[in-house]
Amino acid sequence: MALILYAGCGAGLSASGLVAHRTAHGLGGSTKAVQSAVPRDVRRLGNGWVETRASVLAPSDQAPSEARERALAKARRRSVEAVAGITVTSGFLSFKALRDQEASDLVQSLNFVRSEAVIVDERVMDQRMVPIADDNGYLMEVVLRARVVDRRRGTDPGFFVKADLGRERFLDGEEVTLTVRSTRAARIYVVQVNSGGATLLLPNTWLSDTRVQAGEVLRFPGPRLRARGIRVLAQARAGGRPSLECLVVVALRGDREFPGLHPSGGRVFRQEDAEGAGRLVGALLGPLADVPVADWAIYQVPYEVIER
Repeated sequence: MALILYAGCGAGLSASGLVAHRTAHGLGGSTKAVQSAVPRDVRRLGNGWVETRASVLAPSDQAPSEARERALAKARRRSVEAVAGITVTSGFLSFKALRDQEASDLVQSLNFVRSEAVIVDERVMDQRMVPIADDNGYLMEVVLRARVVDRRRGTDPGFFVKADLGRERFLDGEEVTLTVRSTRAARIYVVQVNSGGATLLLPNTWLSDTRVQAGEVLRFPGPRLRARGIRVLAQARAGGRPSLECLVVVALRGDREFPGLHPSGGRVFRQEDAEGAGRLVGALLGPLADVPVADWAIYQVPYEVIER
């Protein structure tokens, strides 16, 4: 789905999509608690950092880049399991890897269910291809250093943020209003993502201070923006196919803020095309690595836009 924001005389800004599944504790896949020892191929480095070795078998016709991503996904799962003591069964685990994704892949990655632990930083230390005899493929091996935040520890269980669009499916041209509520006084950030790119909806040039009090409802567009002629309309994708989009909402406790997350160059909204969508989402999620887990909360809500 795409949103279009109309200002005053009708000039439109195309805005990217939204995210739907609720996650008060972080990004990632479904999980279950386990009691298991740290695998031999995982080494703890301190301060949440672990070094993990992982390998996958790949057929000879599979591109090394695809095999590498499979091996990294396996290493990420093991890293989270080692730190948080949970088994990850699906989902996207790495904030940093989001930065390398284009918009269409990013939308899919953002539509995950709740997880109690996420990777906030990662570094690929080594990788190699090992041929298998008789040309039956190859082994792709990687060594990943990952910093894992376990959001079950040190959190404020009473701090969460919720976002609502009213429903999960919209018709082309329908007006959309987002409501956000935080249980603690916080500053609100909202990034919208669809197949065409990403847009920082909040803050923006006309609403630069997005702080709310505990329990206060923030509406976008609110009365001030609507008075300036701002409207948000659902826009279906060309070709008649439903457009899946997502919205990422982050609440930073108190007066904390990310100074780099503001529009520039005289624009009302900061926008990135499909190639740059991951950089914008990464700019929002990456800095959370240095914020105590008790001081931030995140929420997502997926939705679809269809033609009339």
